[in-house]
Order: sequence, then structure tokens, then C-alpha cells
Amino acid sequence: MGAMGAALLAVDAAHMASGPVEQAMAEQAERPSWQPVSKYPGETAKNPNVVPMVSQSAPEILTPEEVDAFIEGEITVTEDYVKADGTVIPAAYLNMRNKVNRNGVGIGSGIVTDDHWDVWTLMVSEEEAAAYSEMPQYTDFTAADYANKSGRTEQECRSMCDALADKGVLWRTYRAGVPFYHTQTQEYGIYEAYVSNFTKEYLDAKDAGKGDGFAADFVDSGTSMYRTYPVDLSVVQGEYTEFDDWHAILDRNEIFSISPCMCRTKRMMQAEVESLAEIGIDCGHDDPIETCMCTGEQAQFIIEIGAGRQISRDEARDILQGAVDRGMIIESVFTRAAENICCCHADCCLNVGGIRAMNGGPSTIEAYSNFYLAHDTEACVKCGACVERCPMHSIVMDDETGLPIVDNACVRCGQCAMVCPAGARALVLKPEEDRPYIPHNLIEDYQIKARTRAARGYLYDYKGQEAQ
Repeated sequence: MGAMGAALLAVDAAHMASGPVEQAMAEQAERPSWQPVSKYPGETAKNPNVVPMVSQSAPEILTPEEVDAFIEGEITVTEDYVKADGTVIPAAYLNMRNKVNRNGVGIGSGIVTDDHWDVWTLMVSEEEAAAYSEMPQYTDFTAADYANKSGRTEQECRSMCDALADKGVLWRTYRAGVPFYHTQTQEYGIYEAYVSNFTKEYLDAKDAGKGDGFAADFVDSGTSMYRTYPVDLSVVQGEYTEFDDWHAILDRNEIFSISPCMCRTKRMMQAEVESLAEIGIDCGHDDPIETCMCTGEQAQFIIEIGAGRQISRDEARDILQGAVDRGMIIESVFTRAAENICCCHADCCLNVGGIRAMNGGPSTIEAYSNFYLAHDTEACVKCGACVERCPMHSIVMDDETGLPIVDNACVRCGQCAMVCPAGARALVLKPEEDRPYIPHNLIEDYQIKARTRAARGYLYDYKGQEAQ
């Protein structure tokens, strides 16, 4: 590690203030030279800021065989749901909601309020909801595949799939002229693609639709919804992998789309304001608003349905570099394909903002990056530049030592290293055994997360008055 390795380096994840973390800090102090902590302290100890909200009716922890049978099984709710005011919600909507909940981090298995059904009735018709529930899951499929599974005619299946894809509820691409489809997670997926249909009523209903258990699913589904990239490779000390360079994502794709940031758009629409500053969220990063980028086939789909506009590779690079220069985080969905790339900040992003609010999480935060954040305490001049720059507000100056310390919500973006005048901060690649497996694409990621949630007892179906 050169001159940096000669000094005592401290992994900032070990500088959090709670029981097992204090022990990790003590262990760090005893080391004659720096070495990375093999496990994130929060991984083995329950984070007091994260309370899994799993219903008492959730199943026991499942075996691998039971998990496979559960997530790949058919969902067959047959009884309608009657709201407190007497409104009848047809069973088709329960089945659709349960199917969406089985993708990715889901939407929470339990029920929060009676209003939570409104988002599905606003989005699709009862006929469309019933059709959605019959579609293949965790795979790309054609109208013919859907016809074979459902017993409907191929033409009927093609019309239904296109209607749902045009709304953004179903994903679509074309290969050799043949349309392929797949079911999506609500976010990142339906929510972003449905942007052209956004209304305040829909957004309010969507918020009400988050079921019991969503917080646990969000932070403890084995892998995170997104993953960060070093904002610049100059802050990396030593090696990095081909999946740690955001420039490489741009170099291997030909088509790009850009859309309004869903988080910022949603907040402004719900509050009926023109900027986040009007509602007290003045992070300085809500302009420009177009920071939600897609690549490859995902970009083609977003452009086709009008949820975003096409941009060139050079424009894409300028947008991401501009976000880095403004102190933002560069992250993508948790896949090698990196179908969606976001420019985020804890003040305005509902994703990293959620991580900030919960001070990290059991497993998600560990999977968020391939790197440890390292700090050369001897070289540090205690200037506080890193505190001002951190987009997660994760760094504070320690009253005793005057050194910067980092909390649980750090996502190892490297922004603090970009502004350190002494070069005392760096990202260091984790050993291979400590790096999480990165799924190839969104479909694989959906299934991995669903399997993990089912195995941990977070995923179950809502059937009328109770979850099972």
C-alpha cells in the first residue's frame, strides 16, 4: 500500500458507536498496521435501528426445497376482500399484489391500511390484474409462452402483454422482431416505468400500499436494491473489479435513456411544489431533475413507452460526471448489467435516504459496495472537508481525537476521499470471499431476493383477512 500502508489505517465502518462496534474499534487500535476488517460489525449483531416488521402469521423459516416450491408456486386467492367501508376488492388484485411482492424486495407481505388496494385498482383493470397473475415469473417470455401457461389464445396474450407494457406495468423488449416480456418489481421497475401515468392520487395510494415487513425486506433481503460505484477510480487504493467502474457501464452499452428522478418527482408532485427547497429539502441537488438513467434493453423500453428520452453515451457520461462533481453518489441496480443508474443523495433520495434513516441495515449495507473505506489517521489533518462532502451525512468529527468517524449508513462512494487535502482516505477492495455475488440481470436479482426473503420468513401471501 505504499506510504499509506506504513501508517495506521482504520476502516471507518469500525467507528460506529454501539456495543459490537466499540469492540471492533478496540481491535483496530491494537493492530500494528492496517488490515481490512473481514466482516461488517452490523452483520453479526442486530442493528437496534432496524426492527423487522414480520407478521405473526408469517411461516416458519423455510428449507431450500420449501422456498423453491413457494416462490415458484401458483398464487390462487379466490375470495374477494371487503374494505371497512364496504368496498369490494376483487381477488384478482390480491393475486396481482402477491405476485409483485414476490419480485425483488417486494412491497411488504402484510397490510397497512385499507387504502393500499387503491394503487392496484388505479393502475390496472380487474381483467388485467387477473391476466398478470397468470404470467410466467423470473424469466423473459413471449406471448406464445404465456398462452401455453394460461390456456389463452396467443393473440389475446399478445394484446394483454402489450397493454400492460404500454402502462409500464410489464417490461418489454424485441429480439429478432419478437416481443419478450417479464414481470417487474415495483421499484426499481413498475414505479419508474409508470411515470407517464403519475398522478398525486396514484402516488399517495402507492405510499399507503407498503405492507408490513417492507422495511425488513428492504434492508435484509441478502443483497441490496442498489450498489455503489467509486465516484472516481483515483480514490481506489490498489485493485478493483470490472464491475466497479461506472465508466465501463457506459462503454459496453449503445443505448441510454434519461428520466426525471422518481424520488424527487414524487415528493414535488405530492407536495404540489416546483422544487424540494419549498418543502424544506434544500440539499442543493434537485437541479437538474433528470438523473435516472437506463442502459441497453431497459433504455429501449423506457424510451418506447415515453418514460424517458434517449441520450448519447457522451451525454450520459456528462450527466454522471456532473453528479459526481456536485457530491452525489453513483449507484446502479444490483446487477452486472446495471440496467438502471441513479445519482443520489441522502437528503432527496428515498433509497439511500431510507438507509440513512435506519442507520444502515443488517445485510444490505454490507452488500452495497465491494470496498472498505480506509482512513490514514497519521496523515489526516482533521480539517473536516470529508464531513461537508459526505452525501450520506455519515461522518462527524470525534470530540476526543479530532478525527473524522463514520457511522453505519456509509455506502463507500468515495466522495470524502475526493476532497481530502491530505489524501488520507481511500477505498480498498474487499477480499474476494467478502464480496457479494452480483446477479447478471434484474430477473436473476428478483429471484435471489425473493428466495432470501422467503427463507428468512419475510415473504408470504396476503389472502383476504390474513397473511399466509
